[in-house]
Amino acid sequence: MISEIIKLCRTKKGYSQQKLGNLLGVTQQAIGKWEKGLAEPDQKAINSLCSIFNISSDYLLGRTDIRNNITSPAKFDDNTVVAIGRGGKRVVYNISDEDADFIDAFLSKFDKKNT
Repeated sequence: MISEIIKLCRTKKGYSQQKLGNLLGVTQQAIGKWEKGLAEPDQKAINSLCSIFNISSDYLLGRTDIRNNITSPAKFDDNTVVAIGRGGKRVVYNISDEDADFIDAFLSKFDKKNT
């Protein structure tokens, strides 16, 4: 799976295997082996791939379909809701002020019932 993701991300960026290899300090042949599943990148290369492609290591390793981890609440405003579904898959919704008020009221009532 990592082989497919590396190739997909590389081609989306428009990088040749040689260019990606130069960025990582490895040979074009190493990139080719990774993409064919004949070898896997080491931890340092995985970290660099994630930085270059702006993806999470979980995405690169095939553990999630979410390309980026949500790490900074500063990226969100009051009308952003993050829902966590089956398998830990996160979905981000932007909602109206009316819906935000409804959710706040619902959660407020729920919290009072459980205290």
